[in-house]
Amino acid sequence: RQFSGYESMGATQQLVDAFRMKDGTAITPDKESGYSKANYSDPKSGWVFAPAGTRNMFVNREPRFYQDITYSGKIWQKTDKKIYFYKGMPDDNSKADMSYSGYLLYKGMNRDLLNQGNNPKSKYRASMLFRLADFYLLYAEALNHVNPGDARIIQYVDSIRYRAGIPLLKDIKPEIIGNRELQEKAIRHERRIELFAEGQRYFDVRRWMCAEEEGYKQGGP
Repeated sequence: RQFSGYESMGATQQLVDAFRMKDGTAITPDKESGYSKANYSDPKSGWVFAPAGTRNMFVNREPRFYQDITYSGKIWQKTDKKIYFYKGMPDDNSKADMSYSGYLLYKGMNRDLLNQGNNPKSKYRASMLFRLADFYLLYAEALNHVNPGDARIIQYVDSIRYRAGIPLLKDIKPEIIGNRELQEKAIRHERRIELFAEGQRYFDVRRWMCAEEEGYKQGGP
């Protein structure tokens, strides 16, 4: 709203918690409390993922988190301004064009755009019909149902993780290799993060016949 974006698309806390830490592990309560004392930046580009003073729950997260989610305290692109969601403030998040959950979608936002001044305000992008990552994960899922011992299952899931910039399953969770149930869990989690906001989750949880189970329900706080 601060930059007249009017996105009106939020993310649930459950989804935010599903993103991993940069070391590939799950976020835990001890990593969530308090505020950071220094900028957390990309050493190559210098891009500040999480500025000093950010809630620790938004620090040291995996790269996809910073590409996908606008969280409270994030520096908006092409500016030095931080985005905040405060209830009862001028940009009250109970208004229809604000985020009810305290998060907005950042995935798909062109990093060259800013709806202010002389900055480019729109840019053409061809629509995406097929995603290689989707094929890899569907193939891994099918292989796991046919033969859980097939080495290609972890290979294809790890190809997604490698591109995402997080540790590979074969290195940090070798104990799941060959275990159908644990590999299925890993594949489902990878689909949730990699294909977030791409219209897949609705159909995934129904294909898996678990749409009414905790952890798979649509929506939430």
